[in-house]
Amino acid sequence: GRLRSLADGEASTTGYDDRALILSAYRRSGWKRMLEALDGDFAFVIWDEEKRVAIAARDRFGVMPLFFSDTPTGIRFASEPKQLIAGEPLANLDESAIAGHLAGRPATHRETYFAGISRVMPSEVLVVSESSFERSLYWDPEPVSNTSLTADNVPHIFREHLVDAVRRRLDSSTNAVSQMSGGLDSTSITAAAFVLTGSQLAVEEFATVSAVFPGSSSDESDLINEVVASQPFTHHSFTVSTVTLDDYADVMRQIDGPRVSPTHPLETGTAEFAGERRADLVLTGLGGDYVLDDSQLLVDLLKDRSPREWWRLARKTSASRNARMMSVVVPSLLSATPERARVMLRRLSTGQTQEHGDLMTTGLRSHDPLTGQEPSENRSSYPSRTQATTITGVRSSLVSQINEYVETRFSRAGLGVSHPYLDRELIEFVASIPVDARPADGRSKSLVRQAFEGSLPKSVLAKQRKTMADAYILAQFTILGGTFMDRYPSVPAVAQRFVDAKRYEAALQRFESTEATLESFSSLWPAWTLFIWLDRLGSSSDERG
Repeated sequence: GRLRSLADGEASTTGYDDRALILSAYRRSGWKRMLEALDGDFAFVIWDEEKRVAIAARDRFGVMPLFFSDTPTGIRFASEPKQLIAGEPLANLDESAIAGHLAGRPATHRETYFAGISRVMPSEVLVVSESSFERSLYWDPEPVSNTSLTADNVPHIFREHLVDAVRRRLDSSTNAVSQMSGGLDSTSITAAAFVLTGSQLAVEEFATVSAVFPGSSSDESDLINEVVASQPFTHHSFTVSTVTLDDYADVMRQIDGPRVSPTHPLETGTAEFAGERRADLVLTGLGGDYVLDDSQLLVDLLKDRSPREWWRLARKTSASRNARMMSVVVPSLLSATPERARVMLRRLSTGQTQEHGDLMTTGLRSHDPLTGQEPSENRSSYPSRTQATTITGVRSSLVSQINEYVETRFSRAGLGVSHPYLDRELIEFVASIPVDARPADGRSKSLVRQAFEGSLPKSVLAKQRKTMADAYILAQFTILGGTFMDRYPSVPAVAQRFVDAKRYEAALQRFESTEATLESFSSLWPAWTLFIWLDRLGSSSDERG
């Protein structure tokens, strides 16, 4: 509506696709007003021939990827780094970024694995002319508290926002598939879609799909089946099978980096089902962990409530989350320490992270996410830590790069992907909830639990711990372990500038001498994925030559 208004109204823009709407709004209203009105997932570059200026922008949470390189002949933009690589890709590698990968450190918002190629950050606009290069954030939410919100009305309003977020995404789709586990984030999206059936959504236009792991601790089939039984939508479950090294190599070629997820077959199974249904959109629960993050709530309550009230809530929290009392109390007390102490702890933590990457020969570039490489946290200006955590979480580089990974995987199958929890209006609402209006019953994600009480099975609402696919990953690694050892008994020549051969050999010996565990496999996973990726880069160069 807002975008159509800027583009000359409903009547004159009927039949316009998204591209035409954006261009029309830009021509009539300029890029600043156009971006304020533009919602959803997008990445675009506009070349204004008359003004001789390029405007490039990426959506607020980095769902759609956009990269650029500054060359002697000008700035080039592309949706994938490989489109910007000139000549020999192995010669263009960024050693610090690869060191970060080996150390398990998330990349910055700008960083790629290739020197001279950067990301456009989420919420960022670049304005480039022959004589200037300007970049700025077009979305930086105000740190406000909505005093009209209360503990009684917040769950209901949150539910309305999530339903609206799902509706807006389905408006652009004729046939959508939603990834659904047995967790709160994805099942609440299904419940929100059910609210829309009848007047705004036909049952046949929406389906759910789940990955299952029969006989495994990772399996959530019972919870999934309960949700399916309560909803009218078509549902499909698929058993996740193990894959080969070539499968990983194909994925890394797609995403231009070695950061492949061991669970990538989940996306493959979803894409296959979506293709069978001729779907055009996949919805996921990505972002829910960050939007609903209440890890700092006890800290805020320590400040705003009496010690007796805080202690009662701490006891309830530890009981509800099946955790030791000290594991709940100590982190909240630690977080309540003065900023100077937290800075010291953060520095120690950073040092430990760097030490963990003991296979590296290269060094990590110093990285402080508060120096401009990432959007400002504005933590000190928010009325509470809980509100600040919502904004800083959804704007972290980790979230945008997960988005990028998922989008690339599904776009290869001709599918759009969107995440209702990464919705501007929903996030601005959650970030505006005062601490005393935030549901605080000791459970994690109490906000969504209360919002969908009666709409989701009690077993789902009662679930506390996030089910991880650890059992599947261990099975996958157990099958591939010998293959890795045979293929990489030593550091390949192409990787010797990144990985220390003696340390790698010592890690292999530790790996062989102990019983196979997830930790023992994971310690070598960054190096092994790097080897696979570099092998593929080298073979690609040979093919081009």
